[in-house]
This record gives sequence, structure tokens and C-alpha cells, in this order.
Amino acid sequence: MATTGRRSSAQLIVVVLVIIGLLALVAGIYYFATLSGKLPTWFPGYLAGSTHHHIKRAIAGIVVAVLCAIGVWFLTGRRSEVASA
Repeated sequence: MATTGRRSSAQLIVVVLVIIGLLALVAGIYYFATLSGKLPTWFPGYLAGSTHHHIKRAIAGIVVAVLCAIGVWFLTGRRSEVASA
């Protein structure tokens, strides 16, 4: 019974990490591709009339996406069984 509880909580964490990772990846790509003056006004980093890109925010978004992917990889990886002697 305890393994099903751990498994369902691990699945929930995986789903949350996938959602956060995808959102961070999209935001990172959007920061790379869009000038800060062209960002939506509700987006962090919006500067009216600005002509530069937010490179640090883009890199941070992509790093968060990679870290989420690594977390999902560890949570869904193969389980090794301990050999009993």
C-alpha cells in the first residue's frame, strides 16, 4: 500500500515538473526571440521603446527547463533492485 502512495506522489511531481519545464522553455525562447519593447506589458522585463533582448532571463528560463527535465529523468528512471545475499 505504501508503494502506491509513493508512486502517485512521484507521478504528481513529474507532472508538475513537466508543466513548469515547458512553461520555462517557452518563456526562455520568447525572451530570446522578442525585443523587450515588444513583450506584453504583463511580462516581466517589459520596457517601452526598448530595442534589446533579455538574454539573462532567456538563459534562466532554459536552465530551469533543463533542471526540470533532469528532475523528471531521475524520478522516472529505472529502479534498481538491491541484490540480497
